[in-house]
Amino acid sequence: MERLKNARKMKTFAVIIFYIILLNITISITILNLQIYGHLFVGGLFGCPVGKIVFDVETGTAQTLLECNKAVPQFMQNASAFFFVLPFALLFLLIRGFPEMNLFFVILGLNMAFSQQNLAAMFGIPNILTSLVGIGLFIFGEMRIVNGLLNNYNHLFSGDVKVSGYYKYLFSKKIKGK
Repeated sequence: MERLKNARKMKTFAVIIFYIILLNITISITILNLQIYGHLFVGGLFGCPVGKIVFDVETGTAQTLLECNKAVPQFMQNASAFFFVLPFALLFLLIRGFPEMNLFFVILGLNMAFSQQNLAAMFGIPNILTSLVGIGLFIFGEMRIVNGLLNNYNHLFSGDVKVSGYYKYLFSKKIKGK
């Protein structure tokens, strides 16, 4: 009986890890796209009729190429990548009572790490410092998400009623095989 209980716990833990991996991949792709479209949006505001998104497969980077009739202020070009993602990150602060609320820190950290060159150009901060702060926020958010999911998992098996309906449904389907 104990072996079956441990197997169920391991299966649930594997589901949580798989969920977090998929969530991180989705968030990363979304942040990169929002940053690129932020550059295009600001370019459009300043009268750049043509913009291209170029993905460099060799270096794994993406660039936005704008053909402008007049010069776009460098600060606005650099700020657009970072600040265009912030409303998306702030949406997750509205999710109260769920561990996914901590995706705000994950998104903010990845946003800082991805736009390190833009932030360095705007504020004169070294790239390595921006990357370290971004990675720190990312790790902090991930730890809070995992902790929240595992706490909901533990409350479910202890009979505590603090678990939200969503997680009761999620975990009961995965563990009990309903």
